[in-house]
Amino acid sequence: MNLNLIKGLQFAEKLNMTEAITESGKEFLKSYRGYLYTNPASYGLVNGFISEACNHKYDNGIASILESVLKYVTENKISWKIASACEIIENSNDPYGYIAKEGCKTAEKLLEMNESEVIQYIKAGALKSIQYIPEFRNICKEVYGTMHVDEVRTQQYSLINPLSYAIVNEDETWFCVNGLTYCIKEGKVENKMCEDQTFNTINYLLPNFEKVDESLVFTWTPNFGEKPFTFVLAESGIQLKKDGIVDESFNNTVDFKVYCDNLSTTMFGGTKTNFMNIVANVATVQEGMNNICEVDTAKVLECADGSIATIVEGKENVTLTWNRSAQVKCNECQNFEYMHEALDQIKSLTNINLRENYQARIDEDLKKEDPDSYAQIHEQLQANKDAKIESRRMKIQQLAESYKNDPTKIAILSSLSKELAMLENK
Repeated sequence: MNLNLIKGLQFAEKLNMTEAITESGKEFLKSYRGYLYTNPASYGLVNGFISEACNHKYDNGIASILESVLKYVTENKISWKIASACEIIENSNDPYGYIAKEGCKTAEKLLEMNESEVIQYIKAGALKSIQYIPEFRNICKEVYGTMHVDEVRTQQYSLINPLSYAIVNEDETWFCVNGLTYCIKEGKVENKMCEDQTFNTINYLLPNFEKVDESLVFTWTPNFGEKPFTFVLAESGIQLKKDGIVDESFNNTVDFKVYCDNLSTTMFGGTKTNFMNIVANVATVQEGMNNICEVDTAKVLECADGSIATIVEGKENVTLTWNRSAQVKCNECQNFEYMHEALDQIKSLTNINLRENYQARIDEDLKKEDPDSYAQIHEQLQANKDAKIESRRMKIQQLAESYKNDPTKIAILSSLSKELAMLENK
């Protein structure tokens, strides 16, 4: 069995470095650490961990390791599926499974390659001879039914304004994106630490909430199979829902905490502790709602290949930070004088062209970067516009005399006059 992928994940090391903040999270990690103490990591074990960890995402420690594991598995999606299928087949006690086990030998050869090569070889027919095995047939269908990773990333991406607790002073603005703090002072963007504890605490908690319209929503399920609690935060107060039905509404966090404290008396052990920790976090975020906003000077780019970048604009510079990338160092803030420089790097790494999203900024930068060329282009455009206006004006004057007694043609003349007015106002 090829274990290159599982070794590359360093699952045991990740587990040992993770610190859960809830009792249930600590117990969850303890069970996996105990197993790995006497057993090697396997694809099935990791797949089971991912499935179970999704029920503990309210714990920031578990959420962090889950994100790290999912990133690795997603980056090696097809390879991981092949390795998982081989492991299941090779561990099977099916008396007729020897045929499938022979097929695994063919599939495992691909696991010596990187992900893009695996996809290319499958498209070229590397698994054609073993498609009679259902697991590999499904993998082939997935590869044949999708485009190459490089092709996908040229077409699919999202560009959004991030959510942050922000501090706006007279001469500076502070906000946080993907765990990094930015300050814009006198038009210049910097990546630096903020000493405001409220700012740091709320921005640490904020990624656990989902923005729905003008509200922030956090959902928590106490235990598997139980009805979920949903906390809906708005500037006006907090709504607490049980199983999607509004249970109580509060216009201040004091009443909310008192009610939840009474509610927790029906809970036991780790569940009660987790609930009260969540209540405290919800109350903290609620108290900062007036400062939580979408940051219009920043955008987060999420690419189809899993890469994530943060673009922050100041009047004097632009910063680009790769929060997730297999090609460059992550969480290192790169500074650019002009927007097109940052966009050129994005295009070189992802083949995504964002220029039309920043055309106004690029035009402004051109004024600073090459004022003479900008002035020349501006003069040419103005000359073309002036020529169009003069031509349209002369035409209207000529037609006005000819059509003054024809109502239909006067309507045409009126349309030309409107077009002239639009040209003059541009």
